[in-house]
Amino acid sequence: MSIESSSRELIAAFIAMELELHVAEPVLVNVTPEFVETLIGKDGYKFASNSIGLNFGLQVFYRILGVHKRSKSK
Repeated sequence: MSIESSSRELIAAFIAMELELHVAEPVLVNVTPEFVETLIGKDGYKFASNSIGLNFGLQVFYRILGVHKRSKSK
C-alpha cells in the first residue's frame, strides 16, 4: 500500500472514531525483513516480502465484532 493510501485509511479511521462509529483501531505495522524470513516457504511469503516497512493495519477485538471465542471442551 502506498504512503498516500495508508494516510487516507488512517484519516478515515480517525474520522470514524471521532463520529463514535464502531471501527477497529488503526495501527501502523512495521514488517521487518527478519519477520519475512520466518515465512519462507509459506503462503504469505510473497505478500509479506512486498510489504517490508510501515503498513496500515487494524487492531481488531472480538467485542467490536460481537464475536465470542468458544471455550475448549474438556
